[in-house]
Amino acid sequence: MFELKWKKDKDNYTHIKKEGIKQLKEYLELDKIKAIPKLRSYLLIGSKDGVEFLLVDG
Repeated sequence: MFELKWKKDKDNYTHIKKEGIKQLKEYLELDKIKAIPKLRSYLLIGSKDGVEFLLVDG
């Protein structure tokens, strides 16, 4: 599962990262999502400089 966030120059990286992780963890608590075996979840933070991939554990 992927959560994609886009960071603009004026945005706070730490805030975007915390919000993305929070959203992913909320999704991972849903019964339909919990039922998927071996599901991995990633937060992707994109910016003009590239994309960062973070593995998020539930």
